[in-house]
Amino acid sequence: MLSHKFTVTTDELLSLTKVSRCLGQLIDQIKNKTLEKIIVLKNNEAEVAIIDLNEYLRLKSIADQAELMEINHIVQNRKDTPTDRYISLDDMLAKTDTERKAKVAH
Repeated sequence: MLSHKFTVTTDELLSLTKVSRCLGQLIDQIKNKTLEKIIVLKNNEAEVAIIDLNEYLRLKSIADQAELMEINHIVQNRKDTPTDRYISLDDMLAKTDTERKAKVAH
């Protein structure tokens, strides 16, 4: 199931059968910008999108940058954690093991 809404034209919404028959032509249409994307339907459900490689790389770069920003935010927040709130690895493993055993027992 899709977690995001998106806009698609009827020309961009194609069955898997149609895509498999016309893949070369569809790729050419994406390359020359006649089509922005192709949404492939399998059993009447949107399964995958086919997009231009440069667009994919652009979107991947944006996602990677957002992930780095999120990691940086987490690191910056942890720098402000007082050392008395730290927990040793041994204590963390013991606590995790105890919690796991409690769940198994129920």
